[in-house]
Amino acid sequence: MIVASYLIAVLLSILSLFSWFAFRKSQLVSSAAKGFLGVSMSFVIGSSFFLELPFEIQFRYLLLDLALLAGAGFSSMFFAKNTGLFKSSIPILLLLALAGHRELLISNKYESPELAPDGELLVAFFEGVSPEFALKSAIEKWGLALYPAFHPDSPDDTNLDDYWQVDIPAKWQTNTLKIVNQISKTSGIRWVEPNEVLSLDFNESFKVSRKPDDSALNDPGRPFLWGFDLMQMEKLYDLLKRMDRRIKKKALIAILDSGVDANHEDIRDNYKSLNPDWDKDPLGHGTHCAGIAAAVSNNEKGIASFSLENNFVEVASIRVLNAAGAGTQKSIIDGIITAADRGAAVISMSLGGRSSQRKQQAYREAIEYASKKGAIVVAAAGNSGINAKNFAPVNAPGLIGVAALDTLGRKAGFSNSVEDIAMAVAAPGVNIYSTIPGNNYASFNGTSMATPYVAGLLGLLKSIEPDLKAGEAYLILKESGMAMGDSPKTGPVILPYKALELLLSR
Repeated sequence: MIVASYLIAVLLSILSLFSWFAFRKSQLVSSAAKGFLGVSMSFVIGSSFFLELPFEIQFRYLLLDLALLAGAGFSSMFFAKNTGLFKSSIPILLLLALAGHRELLISNKYESPELAPDGELLVAFFEGVSPEFALKSAIEKWGLALYPAFHPDSPDDTNLDDYWQVDIPAKWQTNTLKIVNQISKTSGIRWVEPNEVLSLDFNESFKVSRKPDDSALNDPGRPFLWGFDLMQMEKLYDLLKRMDRRIKKKALIAILDSGVDANHEDIRDNYKSLNPDWDKDPLGHGTHCAGIAAAVSNNEKGIASFSLENNFVEVASIRVLNAAGAGTQKSIIDGIITAADRGAAVISMSLGGRSSQRKQQAYREAIEYASKKGAIVVAAAGNSGINAKNFAPVNAPGLIGVAALDTLGRKAGFSNSVEDIAMAVAAPGVNIYSTIPGNNYASFNGTSMATPYVAGLLGLLKSIEPDLKAGEAYLILKESGMAMGDSPKTGPVILPYKALELLLSR
């Protein structure tokens, strides 16, 4: 509703300015248009701050709207005597206004995301502050319930143990913004942010059969792995056969998702159980991702991953999403903490969603914690076909974002672009054939599918160099990656053999 009102006010401002000049000989109409212009412009400026845009986006739209109004004024002054030019400039500017606000028109990406119903806010307190005492007035006024949000094994390495989850009673949830403002102004509060709900976005596609040339694999699903051809996987296998340096430590890849079918024929020999409750997958999404990252290769079953000998990586499940594919910011951060505490070398998150947050503070601290524990975090760019900078958690600093490529090596139409993500690469993400529960296989589309390809490669690198950090790993992927036509929007596509060569040359 706010988005629609904002855009209508922009268009009315332009029309008011034209009317002011067009009817300048009529004092009554001209004065009315002038007054209406003032009202509509005031609404534009005021409503822009209720879109929950990051400040830089608010400023960008404000500059755009002022430029459009300047254009309307220029056209009115210089073309007023030429009726044809004057009339033609009106629809041109209106179309420019619509085009400039296209992202707001095609999606409600800046509307407030859904908040977790059992704990709408995450509040970080300064160390030593009593949450109940600091928020006493807010608790009494709104009936808030507080409980600790995160429980890292190494609290001295992070501020995450200072976060509390705040639950707002249903009758007061319409006052969430007022509650946030009150909490934010309270002494002893370091940070407040919404506990947003995120949902999976992927879809089933069709198998793409491509005959492999001199494949080193005996897996029957290899002909469907078109991405292996794009990533020149056979060269990786040749390099692994010739490699002198041995693995230092088997790398654990944690799949933060809907669970994993631990008994799948093409996963179980590479699987490590962290919790029996997570070894089932009611949705299938996590199992699909696990197969992409670490399927057992050369076992005459299903598909393959990055290793011929299957001694480089193992995969584990950490369930952060429910059976419908939905999770919260808290559940995902809990998953990152758990993965880090359980020794994950790589944390793979094929999940995310639009975020209203201007700063990803809790995600940032979770990623920093994982990094201190030796993990590299990877996240999907998202599937809305727009800029990933307003998607979480991929927009959090410190992780590697992943865009999806189609079978022609171009940016997949659904994939978000990653030009504003500090560290980002690309991998195949269309018609990706992999494991699903019940010893079955299927092809899915999504940046969800591209992400575990990158996680699998990072696992391989981390098995050889366990101390490899995210920044170092990203530079290897970037320098060894292959530029494609859409690389400015996707980052380079990973080339596993070149990445391994670069690592071995260090």
